[in-house]
Amino acid sequence: MSTTDSLALIVEIVAVVGPLAGLIWYIINHRSEWKKIFLAGVVTVLVMAALLVGANAVASHYAPSTPSPTPLPGTTQTVTAKASASPPPVATTIAENRPIPCAQNSCLVTIFLDKVVIDPSQRNMSWTFTLSSGPGCTATLDPYLEDPSGTQYRAGGQAADEFTIASGRSLDVVALFALLPTPGVAYQLHIGTGVSPGFECITGPSYGGNNYQTESFTF
Repeated sequence: MSTTDSLALIVEIVAVVGPLAGLIWYIINHRSEWKKIFLAGVVTVLVMAALLVGANAVASHYAPSTPSPTPLPGTTQTVTAKASASPPPVATTIAENRPIPCAQNSCLVTIFLDKVVIDPSQRNMSWTFTLSSGPGCTATLDPYLEDPSGTQYRAGGQAADEFTIASGRSLDVVALFALLPTPGVAYQLHIGTGVSPGFECITGPSYGGNNYQTESFTF
């Protein structure tokens, strides 16, 4: 507290105490002895209370105020953005439009590979074949893939079941491979089982084998 504030406090206290002291002096000189003692005690208590109230009021008036915190210059509030979920993997469709050549003079069934769909979410590939036959045929396509290490991947789905093509008609057959291909690796497609890749038509005007070339695919 500065000298000016101290003088102001003294002045305010004197302003309160002065009239009270005069009142006490008046009571003492105009009352009987037993009343003088009682009234002097009461007035003394009142004076002390007044002094305490005045001192607190003056101290509160001259107390230094606490400044509000101010942001430091050049600082900014950083908000951490919530990481967004990664989008689900998208299936890739490859249009092949590729015939699977017959490995003999003629085959009872013509095979055409339409497309390959690579689906990372399902961790598989689906191959769609179109089969056509003049005389008609009942058989099982049963394709499989083979990688350079000799590992074979058998197809599931429709290609693993027996199919029947009516004479002069076509049929779409989907082969499912539980495989995601490694980029740049060549996979060999084999049709059917046995020593010669192919299958036997078990119906039709004449029985006969259908042998197909092994085709290579790289994704």
